[in-house]
Amino acid sequence: MEGIALVEELRDDWLREGLGSGGKGISISDLRRIPLSFVLTLETEAFSSAVFGTQKQVAAALAAIPPERRHVLALSLLLQGWYAHMPSREAFRHLFYGHWGNAAPEAADALAAAGATRQEEALRKAIALFRSPFPRQQHLRHKLLGEYWGPPTEATSALAELGEVLGPREELVRATAVLVEAPGLSVWFEEACRALKPADRLGWLIDTLLTRFVSGRGTPKKVAALPDPYRALLLAAYAEAEISNGGVHQYMTNSSGTLAPQAVEAFDTIGLPDHAAVIAKAVAMFPDPFPANPGKHQAQQAREAEKRTGEPWSDWDEELAGLTKGWKGRAVGPAIRAYARREGAVPA
Repeated sequence: MEGIALVEELRDDWLREGLGSGGKGISISDLRRIPLSFVLTLETEAFSSAVFGTQKQVAAALAAIPPERRHVLALSLLLQGWYAHMPSREAFRHLFYGHWGNAAPEAADALAAAGATRQEEALRKAIALFRSPFPRQQHLRHKLLGEYWGPPTEATSALAELGEVLGPREELVRATAVLVEAPGLSVWFEEACRALKPADRLGWLIDTLLTRFVSGRGTPKKVAALPDPYRALLLAAYAEAEISNGGVHQYMTNSSGTLAPQAVEAFDTIGLPDHAAVIAKAVAMFPDPFPANPGKHQAQQAREAEKRTGEPWSDWDEELAGLTKGWKGRAVGPAIRAYARREGAVPA
């Protein structure tokens, strides 16, 4: 991909994700390629580690990063900690309490490079509230800020006022989008994208499937409409996540349970018939047809048990929970990876 086209793609990805509209209108074709915004997210995580430590350690790490790359990463880190619906007044306090504020001086330099003068001045005034040199470890900043949920301090009150000057999060997103057009960044992103490990690529795919298709009303229908291999990957990964966390009982009685009938077929599809059998036994413990809200059925069982025994945990619950003994969680990850490779589902 030519440099200009790649930068335009990254800018569009970044604006869509950064402004909180990344979940709208995702298509199957979108699942076949890694968005450049995901590459930036991984690079930002590595940058976050680089700016944590002693002044000497941080200075050495920053010296190894070209300025135009450092600018984008510093603002990207800041935006990771400034949640999409967080008011400007709360932004600085939250950022400086966490690791997202560790690169605040570099973020101020980035804002200057983007021509965002008002935001740069607000951030530099916020930085000036701390001792010099700026503390790169958040626990050192806590000494000035006090307890996060405690009463306002002089410092947190000043940060709230400076947050008002900083303005809305969207302006910071657009400043970052401007910076990704810097010369040389396209080569960096191309190299970083090529260097992504298959595990990172598959992890992005599964996270995207879970985020985009497992939410709100109509989840079973949305998932059923997905073509394989995406449907099978989503169902297997979701079941394993729930069962490894709280067992078959949790999986079946949480909202995840609405997908259990489909998961039986999914585990057969990826080559794990024993896992399919466990979920099939769990499904068989519910009414036929399978209820739209399996959690309500469990609640009814609990009420009936409490009337009989005084305890809400019934023999039915015990039997459902006991199915976890037949679940071999360690087999699921390798089977998912092998299936994704076999079906060509790992994104490019």
